[in-house]
Amino acid sequence: MELPISDGLPPRPSAIESNSDSYCRGSERLAQAGDSIEVALICNSFGVVCKYTATFEEGERFYHRALPVIQRVLGPEHAEVAALSHNHGRLGHARGRFAAGQPLARRSVQIRQNLLGPDNVEVAADLATLAVVLDGQGKHDESLSLCHQALEIFERAYGTGKPGVDKANGSQHLKVQICRTYLALLLKIMASRLAERET
Repeated sequence: MELPISDGLPPRPSAIESNSDSYCRGSERLAQAGDSIEVALICNSFGVVCKYTATFEEGERFYHRALPVIQRVLGPEHAEVAALSHNHGRLGHARGRFAAGQPLARRSVQIRQNLLGPDNVEVAADLATLAVVLDGQGKHDESLSLCHQALEIFERAYGTGKPGVDKANGSQHLKVQICRTYLALLLKIMASRLAERET
């Protein structure tokens, strides 16, 4: 069964939830299939599905199963380790376990910066993930700085997000707009903190 995807965007939770039972049944069989790299990569994908379906413990199990295999077969600094760390960090964010998600998100940033350089859009996505995890921990200043970095990278790569003007397509514009929206929320939080300090 294929994941429902439309317009190149990630599947919406409601689309996944309608098929979550069959995903989970398939995932149980897969989890017992061995320690090949193929199984590990599929376990990483199932971890993402588990985040969207709020089956967080199962997602944790998939990520913990996949990581040692991916590291052993591909190496600890491989792009797939970064992808898994990114996804696992997002799971920590989704379940409100920000402290657990932070080292995973940082690892993803570090690996991708080493592999791709600091101005790559995949690095920007990792920076945005780290920013939301840090925000959940109340580390708004660092989160704000990382969000600015991510937005700058996205805008250099895709433009400012103005349809018909920039070189980006719809999903790329969406990344720029999401980053801008999150940045605006962070600024609002910081402004209210400053106002509280002054009163």
